[in-house]
Amino acid sequence: MNKLERLDFMIRFLIFTKKISYDNPKKDLAIAMQITSETISRALSGKEKFLTDSLLRNLNNTFDKPVPEDWLIKGEGENYINYQHIGAISYSTTGDIIAGNKSEFYAACDSCKSEVEKAKIIIEYLEKIIADKEKIIELLTNK
Repeated sequence: MNKLERLDFMIRFLIFTKKISYDNPKKDLAIAMQITSETISRALSGKEKFLTDSLLRNLNNTFDKPVPEDWLIKGEGENYINYQHIGAISYSTTGDIIAGNKSEFYAACDSCKSEVEKAKIIIEYLEKIIADKEKIIELLTNK
């Protein structure tokens, strides 16, 4: 797993353990970690300037170190969390977690001028969900 995937994994774990909400994880993380939602968003978009060791360390410390720091920061060692539990977060995708409440998707559909345009947006969205779920299944089964 790369650093972004480990961050995504931690967010899924925090949602699964109800430490943060499924509906607005970025806001919950920002409040708990005492940083801005924008910092979380930028880290989740993979921007290296924001996806730092310091951010991951802060995340782990904020939630009482659920995983070994070496694993979270460097990808070394074991994470000690059952991957199957993380996979049990119902209907979640990386896109859902990054988007929070999907309001951007609905707003995009509302601005469509035709049903064909709306259908294209929905198809793109569903293709992304399928790709994300396949990636998650691959990560879970390659452990």
